[in-house]
Amino acid sequence: MFKGKPTSTKTDFSLDNHERVPVFTSYYETGAGTSFDYWYIDFTDGEDTYTVPSNFYCSLTKFDEGMNVELSFDLELFYVNPPQSSSCRKTLDKS
Repeated sequence: MFKGKPTSTKTDFSLDNHERVPVFTSYYETGAGTSFDYWYIDFTDGEDTYTVPSNFYCSLTKFDEGMNVELSFDLELFYVNPPQSSSCRKTLDKS
């Protein structure tokens, strides 16, 4: 079961290129009986909305526990970069 906790109440960010902002902390389970980690995220550039397709998953492992998982995007791709596990990327849907 996913449980998340925002690290900031701010939901509207204006970021410079390559600027990093801590947005939330999530909690996850690994090991036998756990399945894929699906990512449901959308963002806007002020004009258009970009959404990660609903079938996108990127699994985290026990080796990522307690470490930061970097989420990044450009206007075409969304990236999940765990510190130890394999990274993942997915083409974004634009609306």
